[in-house]
Amino acid sequence: MHLKAIPRQSTYHSLDEIAIYLKLLFKRNYAHGDYIKKFEKEMSKYLGIKNVISVSSARLALYLILKELNFEKGSEIIVPSYTFHIVPNIVQMVGLRPIFVDCKKDSDNINIDGIKEAITRKTKAIIPTSILGNPCDIKSIVSIAKENDLRVIEDCAHSLGSEIDGKKDGTFGDISYFSFGTGKNMDCFGGGIICTDNDKLAENIRSKAKKLKYPPFFKILKKVLWSYTAFFLSLPAIFTFFVYPLLFITQLFNLDVAHRILKEEEKLLKNFPEKDLIKFSNIQAAIGVIQLKKLDYINDLKIKNAQMLIEGLKKLNFLSVSKTKKNVKNIYLLCYFRSELRDFIRKKMILKGIDTKAEYQFVCSEMPIFKEFYKDCPNARKIKETEFNLPNSVFMKKKDILRIINIIKRINGNLKKD
Repeated sequence: MHLKAIPRQSTYHSLDEIAIYLKLLFKRNYAHGDYIKKFEKEMSKYLGIKNVISVSSARLALYLILKELNFEKGSEIIVPSYTFHIVPNIVQMVGLRPIFVDCKKDSDNINIDGIKEAITRKTKAIIPTSILGNPCDIKSIVSIAKENDLRVIEDCAHSLGSEIDGKKDGTFGDISYFSFGTGKNMDCFGGGIICTDNDKLAENIRSKAKKLKYPPFFKILKKVLWSYTAFFLSLPAIFTFFVYPLLFITQLFNLDVAHRILKEEEKLLKNFPEKDLIKFSNIQAAIGVIQLKKLDYINDLKIKNAQMLIEGLKKLNFLSVSKTKKNVKNIYLLCYFRSELRDFIRKKMILKGIDTKAEYQFVCSEMPIFKEFYKDCPNARKIKETEFNLPNSVFMKKKDILRIINIIKRINGNLKKD
């Protein structure tokens, strides 16, 4: 057993959040209150965009956006092959057709040339995803969209705080949405926002969101408990002595328990779940106000960690990393590498107290639930076969990063001997 094990990922919460939670609970205004408008105003200022509408989830955000845009049934929407399966699911849910486009070879993000090839007279919009905080080539995508009279819906669920040429991700297209779920760099016990400079579009979506019900107390409590449970389990001491031993045993036998618990069931939803048609709560907004003040600090720490890992491992020929352009600020929600020896490396790492995780998203174009829209996407498939993340959290110290680098270098040394 190692003196300190390092988790693959961690959330960040502080005592001032617990204080505000108890305060709102005592005053019984945990569902609705003044924090919602304050949160939206501060998010608008942070992103540099006119309209911000808070919602209970990123998936609800996309659902409301597509319902409001009201494209003709059967219209085509271009989506990445490598993304969260809920994205094409919602496209299909509202009567539209998801058209999958492969990734770039050197990035997890959507291929620009593939977008051009996928456009037909039935195409109405593009939903590019900035995977794991690394902004896609949104300027090129917006340019293509303008040439073809298409809408751009930016999926920024992973990229709050990412930038292109100093401008925040999520402010380039017609409309965008963000997520504040557990595991994101900003955790508001779930929830999300819709952002746009289009006043009419914002007004119509806001009116629809206002008609939704506030979440019941126990639903809010469940989200709070889940987030804090994830937070405490990732604390160094608790992770080392309680969580790591379980992961150590299960991963040796290829039974990734955490991955199975957190991974959503791969099923096709025909309708948006009634239980999830709810508003963003006052208590989530209050936590969001606090978390927003810390966001750049958290992002900067994770950027520093990731860049140190990348620099320390760049000379190893059995590893590669998704490319980040020079004009881009990648917030590294997770720090992913690719290797043909992924499973071997992961087993060696867990033996040394380092928790890792295999591919993060789904190759949606090959999922049985989307067989009607199947497309061969070899780059996305390669990601699924080779990609894994190394730990990157605010709790990591320089010595932790150097330890990870040295372990992988020793693996490299052993491979050369063999």
